[in-house]
Amino acid sequence: MKRLLILTFFILVWGWVFSQKLIKTDSLTVQGVTVIEIDPSLNLYVGTQQGDVFQYNAGLEKMNEWTHPFRAAVTSISAIYPFRIQTALFSVKENITLDRYLRLLSTSEIPENMDFILHTKGPYLWLIDEDDFLINQYDPINKEVLMKIDCSVLSGKIIYANTTTDYLVVVDDSGKLLVVGNNKEPQIENLSDDERLVGVDRYANLLIFNKGNKVELRDILSGDFIFYTVEESPEQVMKYGPHYYFFMGDKIIHLIEEKN
Repeated sequence: MKRLLILTFFILVWGWVFSQKLIKTDSLTVQGVTVIEIDPSLNLYVGTQQGDVFQYNAGLEKMNEWTHPFRAAVTSISAIYPFRIQTALFSVKENITLDRYLRLLSTSEIPENMDFILHTKGPYLWLIDEDDFLINQYDPINKEVLMKIDCSVLSGKIIYANTTTDYLVVVDDSGKLLVVGNNKEPQIENLSDDERLVGVDRYANLLIFNKGNKVELRDILSGDFIFYTVEESPEQVMKYGPHYYFFMGDKIIHLIEEKN
């Protein structure tokens, strides 16, 4: 009986310490959202199917916008590189560089045979070639491949890919998770049926999983985790510090970690 009471107490304390809440602060609706991104100033960037990039401040007030002349869908946005917003448009194989006010700085072409386009903290790109099962680090300025990584350990079609400041993260439709770091051996993991990778914290090297009414944050290096109870299940999450942006259909929600 004493052991049962101790175990019950431990479970209650564990749940109190590691299961917390995210508090909703603001929300907005944008038609045809494809991707979201945040920068260290908590500005939100939203890409759409119509080729728009919208910039909002932390209060979700629109600040600036840019639209591709051919209205090509925006497939990737990165605000890691200081004062540069990198935007990829997969359908027209272009990488667009904008300044922090979303004014066009440059345009570069992307090789035709690449299937995924992702950005790093520098000017380089990660290009994923699913036909040859290769991940290529690409220099769009000099138009050359700097490094190739074998990703043949993946057995299905890639359904999610993202980057942190130090890692490339890829998931296929069979549930395999591949993590590639600079000068580190690639890590491979089989996700459980209730795990769905929906985002990253780019600056803290955290993976963000959706598990029903919970969002789990997992440290890539240590495997340590913490989870938050949520009212709505997100399709995509971006995080910086205690701030989260959930993307669900055309709805984007700003949430903040509940203080204990």
